[in-house]
Amino acid sequence: AEERRRGEEREERRRGEQEVARLRALLQAEQAQRQRANSTLVATLAEAEAEKTSLAVALATARARAQEQEREMEVRGRAREAAEAKASMHAASLASLSASKAW
Repeated sequence: AEERRRGEEREERRRGEQEVARLRALLQAEQAQRQRANSTLVATLAEAEAEKTSLAVALATARARAQEQEREMEVRGRAREAAEAKASMHAASLASLSASKAW
């Protein structure tokens, strides 16, 4: 009877150790899966940050180009105004000269 009880205890201990080993393996597999998922998320976040930086650079470049074009248009506008004023003065001068010749 004692031998049978010891045999049952050994068998129960063996089943318990197998269950612990099985649960440990499941836990390790789950931890590995979470680590892979975390690594994927970190990589995705890094890609998103890189894209964000790239878009910020593109936006800054576009704004700088727009400001430069605006300055160029202002300069052209002032140059056009100056040319128109000069042409107007020249026309007035010619009109004055024509008027003085008519006398």
